[in-house]
Amino acid sequence: MKKLIAISLVLTFVAGAAFAEVTVGGSAVGRWQIISDTTQAGQGQKDVGENSKIYADTIFGAENGGVGNSVRGRVSVSAANEDGTFGASVSIRVQRDGAIDSSVGTGAWWKPLDILKVTFGYMWGGGSPIGVALVDDDILTPAFYGRGANYIAWGYEIEQGAHIELTPIEGLYILATVPLYNKGSLQFNTWNTPFVAGTVRAERIFQHTSARIAYTIADIGTIRATFWGGTGMVVDTPSQTSVSLGDADASVLDVGFALTAIENLGIDIGFELPFAATYWLDDPAYPGATDLNYQVPMSVNLRVNFNAGAFHLAGGVAASFAGKSSLKVGGAEMSFEQGLDLGVTLNPAFDIGDLLTVGLVGEFKLDGEDTKKAGAVETKNASATHFVVLPYIQKNVNGATLYAGIRIADKNSYKTGTDGTTNELDKSGIAWSIPVGFTYYF
Repeated sequence: MKKLIAISLVLTFVAGAAFAEVTVGGSAVGRWQIISDTTQAGQGQKDVGENSKIYADTIFGAENGGVGNSVRGRVSVSAANEDGTFGASVSIRVQRDGAIDSSVGTGAWWKPLDILKVTFGYMWGGGSPIGVALVDDDILTPAFYGRGANYIAWGYEIEQGAHIELTPIEGLYILATVPLYNKGSLQFNTWNTPFVAGTVRAERIFQHTSARIAYTIADIGTIRATFWGGTGMVVDTPSQTSVSLGDADASVLDVGFALTAIENLGIDIGFELPFAATYWLDDPAYPGATDLNYQVPMSVNLRVNFNAGAFHLAGGVAASFAGKSSLKVGGAEMSFEQGLDLGVTLNPAFDIGDLLTVGLVGEFKLDGEDTKKAGAVETKNASATHFVVLPYIQKNVNGATLYAGIRIADKNSYKTGTDGTTNELDKSGIAWSIPVGFTYYF
């Protein structure tokens, strides 16, 4: 943290010398928890046979590399000139090993016209203020079953790119982004892309160009449409060793509406419509494959925030469907069809005066039956259910928030069924943890 403080002071001094308006902010997040075992609940992993042991874990545990530092710090400095036509920002985060990750949050912007702003570098394009949980997920870690697979409706975060924002008339917002990554790293849309390392051609980087248009109707809400660019290339489909869909770098169209007309109630609904992928990425997993077709699951997302005095409720429902893939290898056909997946997250909370807040995160997920066909052989994953129950308390103290909770979740996974063609649900007990932590923003 001493490094953060020193660097922030230097950045503030330098920025203050050149700019009229300088803003400094930052945060510290810490967590420590006791966990029952190392098996991740609800992820289809087998019990490692150590569920009788108890471990300690931190927010950046040593198992991920580096020192097990339980506190993460971040400092951000932004500045603008007197005319408000030019500005820049730098955000520095101290990671788990104490090193400084200088790739986080650097950018500069120019506003030649009131209706036009150009940004080069990092950009957070503004996400929906409606979440599926009230708690800080750095500390209490909900599974977010009530949130869809894609994150377009949540924001528009680009690490490196050239961005143009237009506000030609009141209520209308237009954003276009061209990613600017080097040949060795494409992490644009890091949640759903296979391009995380290796040599990437400029053509494929530019195929991730994206755009958003949104229109706000006063006292009613905002309607939006976002195109999230992709190459339309397939990484693998379906798996040769298991019943799974594989992965693809597909373009996605998101359309949605955020309702703000009702006092103390926010509702956001979004539809994610991925485009089919029909081309192999480099070095295909199935040489000689033909008639390739991959459809990333479509999804519907509903999120709600409600406040009534001391009572608060955040929640979400997400469904994904129509995921499928097919190909031919040496004349043999292989295909996969995903069943309907449905997830729910509910987080009610109640403020007990100035004392503290008591809350509960309850989550449930249904994984529909999946089917893989390889020639005449058909294999299935039986439908499965997963849950998370997370009671917690939180205390707000002069800008800081203290948390403590108990997280209980299933460890359900799959095992080969007695018929040899259906993978049955393996109910292998529950996993629990006791996390405690804090957040402080300045």
